[in-house]
Amino acid sequence: VVTLVVRAPAPCLEHLGLARNKVSTVKGLHHLPALQELRLDVNPALAEEGTLHVEHPFVKTVSLSGCGLRELQEHAVRLPSAAALDLTGNKLVAPPVLSSCRSLTTLSLKANGVRSLQSLSCLTSLSFLDASQNRVTQLESRLANCLSSLTVLLLGSNSIAELGSVAATLRQAEPYRLRHLDLRSNPLTLAF
Repeated sequence: VVTLVVRAPAPCLEHLGLARNKVSTVKGLHHLPALQELRLDVNPALAEEGTLHVEHPFVKTVSLSGCGLRELQEHAVRLPSAAALDLTGNKLVAPPVLSSCRSLTTLSLKANGVRSLQSLSCLTSLSFLDASQNRVTQLESRLANCLSSLTVLLLGSNSIAELGSVAATLRQAEPYRLRHLDLRSNPLTLAF
């Protein structure tokens, strides 16, 4: 598979799995009105084209893990109803701006090269964020709105050196619902 173009309606199709192929382009998803899950994992051709565009009004789960994506343009992913987006194991240095994905409750950015999470500040419905195994150095104060809805925040194996920046941003997010905070394998220092 090189190009996925859905030309005819498939009104009952709910799950579309195209992992481990050579998909470079995805078009015509609007012909799949019942689509709930789209899996495009390990399709390195998606990164080569640089023109990835995934849009669907009703899909709930999209997985683009292990595709080698270096960046996603601001409107490359338009998923207004999506609850989960998996971008694990790509080569992203910054999270994409996901302003058209405001229903996201679960986001995985694990194992990329992300340095800052501030572009996620618009995601106020997020309850689970996995940003482990990246290069994050701090939690920017701009993230306070996003953090107030989180129950799980995974930041293990990053470059966070000062616990103070994490604590200060979490204080700004009060009242927060955070139940699980993972900061393992960071070069944390704490002054007394």
